[in-house]
Amino acid sequence: IIFYLFLNIKYKIPIKIIICIDDKESARLFPLFQTQSSGFAFSNNLIIINYNNLYKLGYTLKSIIKHESLHTLMKQNIKSLTTMMITFSNKSLWFSEGVAIYNQDLVIYTKNEIKEKLIGEKIIYDNKNDNIQLNPKNMRLLYSVYYYFIDYLVDKYGKDKISAYITEMLNNYHKSQANYVHVFNEKIQTDINDYSNLLMTGK
Repeated sequence: IIFYLFLNIKYKIPIKIIICIDDKESARLFPLFQTQSSGFAFSNNLIIINYNNLYKLGYTLKSIIKHESLHTLMKQNIKSLTTMMITFSNKSLWFSEGVAIYNQDLVIYTKNEIKEKLIGEKIIYDNKNDNIQLNPKNMRLLYSVYYYFIDYLVDKYGKDKISAYITEMLNNYHKSQANYVHVFNEKIQTDINDYSNLLMTGK
């Protein structure tokens, strides 16, 4: 499997991937896995995949392995336990999920489909949590918004800058907005507004 488009970090310990057929099997083996998602990186070395769910959501086994493997790789290279816990909470999900989605190389919605679904709505920036949100909430659509935002950053700044930002985040995740300004010399709010305008106008 080819992945890790921007990263120059490596695994420190092997990972285990367990593939469950459906919700019943995943719940029986792992009671904490009740999210009905297609996969989950439980720790820095364990990935649980639900095959029926990933199929229903339109993903492939390879794409979910690539997605969750990137989460485990980043967890193994985060500098502190506290930061590891923060990484997969609600803070900066555009980053942690966006890079993983971009890495999986499979996006559910095209830009035109996103534009159609967001007519009359706005992409919102949550300054407190450094996050991109949609109103009304739609995580399936939001993940595609994350994907194209990372693509926007790659086009604007280049992969080396993305790699530098990932390194900054692994060292100081809680300083995400300061990291953004330091690496890109721009406020994230400005780029999100520009990205949202480009996405909705198609220009």
